[in-house]
Amino acid sequence: MANTKAQYVREIVIDECLSGKRQYTMAEIMEKCNKNLESQGFLAVTSKQTILDDMLRIENQWGVEIDIEPAPSDKRKKVYHYKDREFRIYKTILAGDDLLHIEQLISLLENFKGLPPMGWLSPIKKKLSKYMSLYEKVRPIIELEGADLPEWSRYLSIIADAINEYSIVKIEYKPFCAKNNLFYDFKPCYLRQYNGRWFLYGFCIDKDSITTIALDRIRSIVTTEEKFQPIDFNPSSFFHDIVGATVHQETGTEIKTVMIQVLSKKQLEYIKTKPIHQSQKIESENENGGIISMQLILNYELEKIIMSFGENIRVLEPVDFANKIMERHKNCVLNYTDKF
Repeated sequence: MANTKAQYVREIVIDECLSGKRQYTMAEIMEKCNKNLESQGFLAVTSKQTILDDMLRIENQWGVEIDIEPAPSDKRKKVYHYKDREFRIYKTILAGDDLLHIEQLISLLENFKGLPPMGWLSPIKKKLSKYMSLYEKVRPIIELEGADLPEWSRYLSIIADAINEYSIVKIEYKPFCAKNNLFYDFKPCYLRQYNGRWFLYGFCIDKDSITTIALDRIRSIVTTEEKFQPIDFNPSSFFHDIVGATVHQETGTEIKTVMIQVLSKKQLEYIKTKPIHQSQKIESENENGGIISMQLILNYELEKIIMSFGENIRVLEPVDFANKIMERHKNCVLNYTDKF
């Protein structure tokens, strides 16, 4: 790997020398190569044949001719330059590690088995394949949970392209428990995965409020020729005050202070390492547990998380939210009353 990286460093320098207005001799090219090699911890080049081999590889790989001419100032010396003076491999230079990290990112995206190639991603990968030819194949280092996507994952590439191109899409959608399908002319803004499901965020043509669409409830989607103006949608601020994926307008968007008593020291330690929400604070603790607080918008996902802790936690505030959780627990008990 070290040798291929050194080769990559030499190629950047040689490309710079061959494409500039100034023409370089072999000695000058070697000097510039060695300066860059040594600054990055590589051994200096001692044979001009190494540079000649690099030039031959550039010609073969990039399909460009390199001319050799007598130096204007000293005919006994030779100077080297591209025959096509406009040619340059690295018009915008990225460091070797930068390219490697980009390739790893693409490899990470490809972990989603069944994800169709996104239109904007394929050309990037094709270009990178030339730059990365000096490297070993990038080995996978991360595995994503839920990378095997279901049949509806084909919508992902359509939506991603529509978001990038500001294209309005026509969506046929069936909400849970609904008898009839809904039809939206939709301005897509953002895709997000949460708890194994994918959600699309955007605006219906006739609405000003954000609409959330679960991709597995989409029955069809078509990209139109109609464009929309970029929308000021900030995902960081939108999701900052909630847990989960949705903000329900009907339940309100007011930020509440939620106080929870944790009834087990072990459970409190777990909640410390995996906070329910980023605003979580430990108000007090003792050998029997403690009290935590959060500042967030109440939603169904928060209820589900709190219910998942069972008997180990108790909601103290807000009172109406605590009563709602209590009623849900009572209904859980009723589900078993007639069984035993």
